[in-house]
Amino acid sequence: MIIHFSSVIHLYANARYTKTVEFGGSVQNRYAIDFYFDKFSAAVSKGISIGSQSSIDSNQKRLSNSPDVTQTEAPCAMIADSESQSSKDDQMNPSSSPNAEVPDDRPQTVTWKCTRKSLVSRWCFIEESLRKTIHTTSDLQKAILAYNERFSKVWNFNVLHSLISEDLVPNGGSAYFFQKTLPAMCALALSLPVFLTRAIPLMKKGQELSLTFSQLQIASIVANAFFCTYPRRNSRKWDAEFASYPFINFAHLFTDVPRRGTNRVAASQLDRKREKLRCLLHYFYRVTELLPTGSITFTRRRLGTAAPDWVNSTRSFDQLRVHVNASGTIEDSGPCTIHVDFANRYLGGGVLNRGCVQEEIMFLLQPELIASCLFVECLDNDETVIIEGTEQYSTHVGYGNTFRWVGDFQQSATDMTRDEWGRWKRTIVAMDATSFSARDNQFEQSKMLRELNKAYCGFCDNLAPHRKLPSVVATGNWGCGAFRGNVYLKALLQMMACCEAGKSMAYYTFDDAKLRDELYDMYQFLSSSAITVGRTWNALLQYGNENRIPPEPLYPYLKRILISSPAEPTMTTTTTAESMAATTS
Repeated sequence: MIIHFSSVIHLYANARYTKTVEFGGSVQNRYAIDFYFDKFSAAVSKGISIGSQSSIDSNQKRLSNSPDVTQTEAPCAMIADSESQSSKDDQMNPSSSPNAEVPDDRPQTVTWKCTRKSLVSRWCFIEESLRKTIHTTSDLQKAILAYNERFSKVWNFNVLHSLISEDLVPNGGSAYFFQKTLPAMCALALSLPVFLTRAIPLMKKGQELSLTFSQLQIASIVANAFFCTYPRRNSRKWDAEFASYPFINFAHLFTDVPRRGTNRVAASQLDRKREKLRCLLHYFYRVTELLPTGSITFTRRRLGTAAPDWVNSTRSFDQLRVHVNASGTIEDSGPCTIHVDFANRYLGGGVLNRGCVQEEIMFLLQPELIASCLFVECLDNDETVIIEGTEQYSTHVGYGNTFRWVGDFQQSATDMTRDEWGRWKRTIVAMDATSFSARDNQFEQSKMLRELNKAYCGFCDNLAPHRKLPSVVATGNWGCGAFRGNVYLKALLQMMACCEAGKSMAYYTFDDAKLRDELYDMYQFLSSSAITVGRTWNALLQYGNENRIPPEPLYPYLKRILISSPAEPTMTTTTTAESMAATTS
C-alpha cells in the first residue's frame, strides 16, 4: 500500500485554537513562536511538496494486496487500535478529527485509546509548556518534564546542560540557540497538526507499505522527538505497548548514565552524546532557517515466498561487476547507488542513546532518518526498509568514541539531484545482520541462509516499491563489528545477493587492505571461471558441514572445492524463506 502525506496541503479550521488560550510566559517568546508558526503554516498552504495523484494511484495498484495498515500515534496521544473494544464514550470518530483523516481506500474503522477531552488537554499541556519562556536548559528541562512528570527522577538532562554550559552549540552558540533556533523548534513541533492532517500508519511486521512525507513534515516529527512529546514510547519493559518499536524521544540522549555499580559517568559517553547533539541541533538550525522543500519515502519490504532457489541458481559471477576499495566510505559512492545501512533490527540502533557506529552516524548526518523510529516496527528475518530522498546536513570525523561533528554539509553543492517527487537521489536500505555469540556457528546453513535472504531482500527490484532501484549497491563489512560476523563470509554473501539481484557492488573495507585484495581476488576467480551462485552456495554448505570451527580459511577452501568439482554439486537442502523461519524460530 502506498500512502502519500507530502501532497497534503490543507489546514484544518482549529489548527490554532491555542491563540484563544492564555499560556503565560514572556510576550516575546509567544510572539517568536507565533512568527515561526505563521511561517510554517504559510509554507504548507502554498503546497511546497511535490508529487502527483496519478503517480500515487499507479503505485497503489502495485500493492493492492498488502495487509491493512494500522495508524500510529500523534504526539497528543492519538493511538489507533482497530481491535480495541473501548466504550462508546472513549471512541472518537476519525472523520471528525483533523489529525485522523483516513484515506478513502482504507477499509477498517479506527478507534482511539483516549477521549477527545484527554487528547486535547494533553496537547494543550504540551503547547502551554513549550510556549513558556525558555532561556536556559533548566527551563527546557522543566518544560519537557511538565508533560513527562513520571520520568523526573530518571531523565537528568546532564548532557544537554554540559553542551550549553560549555557553549558547544553550533551556529551562533547558546545565545542564538535560545533566542532564535529553540523558539523555531517549538513552533515546528507545535505545527505538527498543520503538517499532518491524517494519522501515520504503523509499518508493522509482515506488511509491504510505502509512506511518503515532505521534508517539513519529517522535521516536525523529529522536533517532537526532541521535546519528548510522544507518549508510551519511553518504557523498556518487554511487554510494553510499543516494545517492538525503537525509542523515538530524545530523553536518553539528554541523560548521562553512570557506570554500573558506580556514580561515575564515563567521559567518553558524555563526549559522544554531546557530539551527537551538535549534529542534531545543526539540523534544526538548518531546517528552521531555510525550510526544506523535498520529499522522503519509507518502504517496508518483505521477502516471504519470493526467496530465490539458491541451490539451483544459474546466475554466474561473470555477469557481476565489483569494485573493492580500502579507502573511502559508503557515502562516498555518490548518487544513484543503494547505500547499505548496517542496521539494528530496531531501526536507528543507539542513535538516541550511546551508540555511535555506522548506522548511528548515518542517522546523525541525515537526521530525517530518525523519523522512521516512530512508525517502523522492528524487522523480521525476511524484511528490510528502503528509504529514499534523505538529505545530509553535517560532516564528521571519527567513529565510536572518536566521533566528532565537524560542520555544515550542503547537499545542493554536490552532483546529487532530485527526482520528480522532489526526493534527493539517495537510496538507503536498512538491513539487520545476525548477532553471533562467542561460539562460531555462523557457517550453519540456517544462519547463512538468513543473511543471504536478508541481503537479497534489500537489493532486489521485485519487492516493494516494485520498481527498479539503483544498479549499484554500496556496502562494506555488514554485521562484522559488535555482531561478530565473519568479514569474508559476509562479503561473499552480499556478492551472491548482488549477482542474483542483477546489481553491481561497490565494497568498502574501511582501511583493510588485506581484505580488499583477498575479496577482489575471490571475485576475479568466480568471474573468470563463470562460477554460478548455485555452485557457490553449495560449496558454502559443504564448508559449513566440514568446518564447524573452520581450520581452513574460507576463500582458499572454496577455490579448491569449486576447481575440483566443475559439475554442479548435488546436495539435498532447503532454501525457502519458510524453512529459514522455522529453523531460526
